[in-house]
Amino acid sequence: MTLLLGALLPFAFAPWSWAILALIIPGLYEICLHRTQRPILSGFLFGLGLFGVGASWIFVSIHEFSDAPLYVALIITGGFILILSGMLALGAWVYKRLNPQNQLQRALVFPALWALTEAFRGWALTGFPWLYLGDTVLDTPLRSFLPVLGVYGVSWLLALMSVLIFQFRHRPYWPKALPLILIVGLGFLLNKMTWTEPGDYQYKVSLIQGNIPQLTKWDPKQAQAHFERYHDLTQKHLSSDIIIWPEASLPVPMPYATAYMNALKTMITPHNNALLVGELYSAGDDGYYNSAQAVGDGTHRYDKRHLVPFGEYLPFYQQLGPILDKFRLPTPTTRPGPDSQIQVMLKQWKADPDLL
Repeated sequence: MTLLLGALLPFAFAPWSWAILALIIPGLYEICLHRTQRPILSGFLFGLGLFGVGASWIFVSIHEFSDAPLYVALIITGGFILILSGMLALGAWVYKRLNPQNQLQRALVFPALWALTEAFRGWALTGFPWLYLGDTVLDTPLRSFLPVLGVYGVSWLLALMSVLIFQFRHRPYWPKALPLILIVGLGFLLNKMTWTEPGDYQYKVSLIQGNIPQLTKWDPKQAQAHFERYHDLTQKHLSSDIIIWPEASLPVPMPYATAYMNALKTMITPHNNALLVGELYSAGDDGYYNSAQAVGDGTHRYDKRHLVPFGEYLPFYQQLGPILDKFRLPTPTTRPGPDSQIQVMLKQWKADPDLL
């Protein structure tokens, strides 16, 4: 049962966006955990369903776009799913150890553990910030809670609502109805709030997306065409104050694109633009940094700190390097940036590192 529930939950996220599942599945999962005598297995199966469906794209990324052999992609994807499922199994074990009995205890313990498990998943091994329950509210009235509670808080709120909904099977009804009514009412009130206000400086910003197929993105024969595409797209938006390129927009490491970057600077300098380029920046013998570089009326470079496991770095590479090197895996030496970095400036705007 928990395997099926986990497999259904990804459909609450885009592109399907069946958000109602986020109010159904957590409550059913809690009932399963409350009844089971094997919580670790139940939590593990829930994770297998959730990440087996929701994170299956990892296989495509590793095998088709990174050219890893089929068996290597299967091993890495399987290991990735097993690790994530183990985190959910740990949360299920803690739930049974706490052993909540009455409805109030269950409504307090389960949502809190759900949110804590997500937070742990967002921290362990630099984080796996995918399939957070709170992300499902983006197209619903409950999105108004995100500026107040953040994604973990909204995950807790959804899990709480789901548990309360299924507790309507038992009397009395008002202890469940009252908090649900308050949550929905508060959500509509928060929707009327204005959370931002104009700053001291107002800029016209253009986001450039080359829409280059992944199959040709790193093809050396296509590099010149990719350079020209981003150059031409940028040239059309020179009236903007700030121009932003996507991550890994350059098809070669930075040292090989110095002449191209100088040409960009020459193009935008007369227009007083600030350009933010996402790049793979070579740092020397110790590997690479995934960085964002400001050009023109902008300063500094930001080296990405929280790398994507298996995509940008391989966990436990120092211990398993000799074995992993035989598998011809890509970019095993991408390095995290330092904790303290000079903030990137785009004109007079300080770019938030968490957005880079």
